[in-house]
Amino acid sequence: MRTLYVTYLGDVRVVDGCIQETFSLVEAFQQQLQGGDVLQFLDNKYWPPLNSHGAGTQADAMPIRLSGLKATPDNPITIRGLGSRTLLCGTNAAVPLYPDLPRQDDYAFFQILDCEGIVIEDFVVDSCWPCFVYMEGSRYVAVRNITAIDSLYFVFARGEGCRNILVEGCDWTQDPSGAVWTQITWEHTHHVSYRYLNGALLGADGIAGGVVFRNNSVRYAYNALRLRARDEAADGRLNVDVEVYGNAYDRVRDNVVEPEGTATNLWIHHNSICNAHAWLSFDGVGGGYWAVFANRGWFTEKPGTVIDDNTGGRVLKFDPEPPYPTGPFESFNNSWYLRIDEIKAGSTRNLIHRNNAVQFCAECDHAPGVCNPDRALVGSKFMADGWDRSVRFDYDLNNRAFPSVLTKNGQETHGTYDPDFRFVDGASGDFRIAKPVAGEYVSLESWGVPDGWQPERFEAGQLQGTEQMPLEGPAFVARSGYDEPPRIVRAQRREAGEGAGRITLFFDRSLETADYPVILRLASGEELRAIGTADAFTLAVDTPVPPAGVELVLPENVTGTNGETITLWAAPPNAGVTVEPVEALEPA
Repeated sequence: MRTLYVTYLGDVRVVDGCIQETFSLVEAFQQQLQGGDVLQFLDNKYWPPLNSHGAGTQADAMPIRLSGLKATPDNPITIRGLGSRTLLCGTNAAVPLYPDLPRQDDYAFFQILDCEGIVIEDFVVDSCWPCFVYMEGSRYVAVRNITAIDSLYFVFARGEGCRNILVEGCDWTQDPSGAVWTQITWEHTHHVSYRYLNGALLGADGIAGGVVFRNNSVRYAYNALRLRARDEAADGRLNVDVEVYGNAYDRVRDNVVEPEGTATNLWIHHNSICNAHAWLSFDGVGGGYWAVFANRGWFTEKPGTVIDDNTGGRVLKFDPEPPYPTGPFESFNNSWYLRIDEIKAGSTRNLIHRNNAVQFCAECDHAPGVCNPDRALVGSKFMADGWDRSVRFDYDLNNRAFPSVLTKNGQETHGTYDPDFRFVDGASGDFRIAKPVAGEYVSLESWGVPDGWQPERFEAGQLQGTEQMPLEGPAFVARSGYDEPPRIVRAQRREAGEGAGRITLFFDRSLETADYPVILRLASGEELRAIGTADAFTLAVDTPVPPAGVELVLPENVTGTNGETITLWAAPPNAGVTVEPVEALEPA
């Protein structure tokens, strides 16, 4: 493992009190990089290398191209900045239009081609058009902890050879002027003169999947996540295993999450959405196994101007025509404060919509023309081709009467219409409910998801119980056929109640049932020995000390039923887990 220091022109620096020769931006990537190497960018403002055409002519920006580098998910090649002290500047070329979906011959600050095990982190990024990171044929790529403005697609992946992509902790303002939300019409951004904004923080075209998109902040953008897969035979092959959670969205002019063509095993949970247009787009999308739960969304203002024809929107967007999902689609325990229909029109299949709490705004609480008293859970054009028996609405709570398209088709028999229902302050994102309403327990066991998360009470809305904490919900389980290392998707530490003193790790793929020696490393540095029991999708350890703050050290041979040893790639930031050699316990 090496740390290679990088400055823009390769000058001499003082690092940790020592004089240090550094590599220039170009020289750094000419080294024989291998797993464990860190390219540490020092304080500087960096521009891409230039391909100069001679004196008096324009110089073209060249990408940093990483090709054929092979590391491992747990021992990657890391390209690291120093946060705000390391600024990467792209082209900001004066070109009015950019490609709808970038390709390799378009500019990107980093091009990652046929690589594996790459991490790009801790930079400030400005004006990389059309992309900051472009990838093809690459796996286990992470882009995290980056603050950025501009770009059509900040990160873009192309082709079925791309999978296992992590984008986390990024703070992206696509249009710092704010005009994309307040001034430019939706139509002009979608496909006319401002379509260079019709991108996303993460975009893809025809990738296999394995995407983790979490803990990002997206504001003043046209879309946040857009995954295209137009192959008609792609169901179950492209856009498989996508988890979107913990993100904060503010003023997204079109779609917060937009799969196109197909998506299988798409989970959208524990996100907050403040101001968006068509929030979650399932418009003409096949596939299925979609879970939308424990999200909260609200508005503070109406987008666009009086000359914009697209200032309404919806939460769930559907198309009147197929494809429809052939697998299940669960939307449950979300909390919405709306000025729009939750579902405006279109048709779908296999949707079970339950336990959602929806408050529609009152005209007297907002500026004239913002709140329409005719808005409801679904619009009159929903399921216009006839009700399909695979679609079920029940146990929802809202303050508008359930529309006839639901009641005449036997829906919401246990739903609650309460004209006096209010969140504590939905307009400010406070979704506590003064008088909770009972919901229906939602099990995903038929999906092959472990059924171990049932709370003592089950109520409508995101917040549960007397403490009004967000619903935990099921833990993500993969569905792709790839023999990949099981990864940690949740770390649960019980301080009190049932299972107190237990650390439970949930994995996306099943583990071989076995007992493993583990180490509990305390904050004091003391180490305790214990046994971890792997069973199905979990590994559990009972601790003799309070589990908060305990680092759990697992042995290197914890194995999935597919024969692959586990990985810490994309483990939740709070997992507190390392993998090291651990000696077996001596017999008692």
